[in-house]
Amino acid sequence: MTKNNRWVKLFSILFVQLFFLQLEAASQISAIKSEVEIFDKQLLKTTSVRIVQSGIKNNFSVLLVHGLGDNGVKDWRGVISELAQSYHVIAIDLPGFGQSELNSEFYSPHQYAKLLHKVKQKYAKSKKIVVIGHSLGGAISLKYASLYPQELSRLVLVSVAGVLQRSVYMRFLASFNDNSKDNGFLSKIKKGALNIVNTVSSSTIEMTDKLPHFEKFIVNNALSKNYLFKNQQTLKSSIALIETDYSLILPQIKMPTHIIWGTEDPVSSLRVAKVFAFHIPKASFDMIKSAKHVPMFTHLKQFNQLVNKVLAGNATYYKPKTTSLGNSEIGNIHCDGESNLYFTGIFNEVLLENCNNIKLENVYAQRIIMRNSSMTFDNLSVNNNEVSLELNDSKMTGNNAIFKGEIPLMLNESWIDIAGGYLIGKNNAVQTDGESKVYFSVSRAQTSQSIYSLHGEYDDEFERL
Repeated sequence: MTKNNRWVKLFSILFVQLFFLQLEAASQISAIKSEVEIFDKQLLKTTSVRIVQSGIKNNFSVLLVHGLGDNGVKDWRGVISELAQSYHVIAIDLPGFGQSELNSEFYSPHQYAKLLHKVKQKYAKSKKIVVIGHSLGGAISLKYASLYPQELSRLVLVSVAGVLQRSVYMRFLASFNDNSKDNGFLSKIKKGALNIVNTVSSSTIEMTDKLPHFEKFIVNNALSKNYLFKNQQTLKSSIALIETDYSLILPQIKMPTHIIWGTEDPVSSLRVAKVFAFHIPKASFDMIKSAKHVPMFTHLKQFNQLVNKVLAGNATYYKPKTTSLGNSEIGNIHCDGESNLYFTGIFNEVLLENCNNIKLENVYAQRIIMRNSSMTFDNLSVNNNEVSLELNDSKMTGNNAIFKGEIPLMLNESWIDIAGGYLIGKNNAVQTDGESKVYFSVSRAQTSQSIYSLHGEYDDEFERL
């Protein structure tokens, strides 16, 4: 494959992301009957920002933050009319989206979060508010909650895009299959684009991690500017979203947080929802069956029911099933040359030798050893005085893990992809021998010297690339 063809396919991945974001909404846009619409020229010095308010008579304020795409506030059209019956609703067109003016600044979730603070200060009627953010807006709302926790009583995160490490996220986009039976014109375009994206190899995707300033490359690349992102604000916001690291933020979100996700979301990996639910202390979690990336369009009634339940304080906190050893009987797993096995429970040692496609879910173990094996996991806790997890010529992918030991992870000629990991070690979180591929997303490590973020691709010396 030539270098130019590789970049075309990489950009195809980003194109499909935005195509999905806008396609679900495009045929369902209608005008919002709002009580008050303001184009505020004072929130930002150089940009007019559209603010829509409804339910003015109500005293408790709810702030809605939209995602990528041209719709802006229109993303919330069916939600606003529902919530306005009981709440004062504030919705904003972020700069460069909807009817707000473009802004020349490079807007990251951090900068957008500061804008939300200004909106809250000026328009909210209650001391604390509920913030509901979708996609890009969810990432912005998460950042806002970390910067201004005193201003929120609750946070609702809907299908938050990005979050995973750059090439891990692109690998998710490249692996998605659209199984819908719709054979309309737009559906055929979508499926054609997916056919291109699904041919992208892992080595091509991993090229993005070799670029020291990926966001600058994309912004200044002629292909992305002329064909992929003609709206520069969408481009800049998309890249800033992918580049933001939330690893150290999640444990700091102390207000009740509810997560809403579609089970068939092609843009926001369900891995992110699982990580949020596991690592945000007061999280609750609902999945909407068959919903894709914009559940407030395709499943409006169910979405509004969930939001009203959350606002009434009736959500149940998410509690992972992984527990401590306690007084339970401890067993062992020894898999030798087997495939497609599933394990859950409490174990002394898990030994996988020449085993493929092993699934661990809600497992507590004192040690895990893998040799020439592959394994996926959800909710894994390993606690050992020496090495907690040892991989030799093996592959492991999973979500939400706590590895505690003098050396939490020891790798040799192996490949790992962990989202929501927490590594607790004496001096080093990871020890590598031989060539290994190491990907961490929204993870963190704690040693006797410090606590630090793990979010990126790491080389054989466990230096971030």
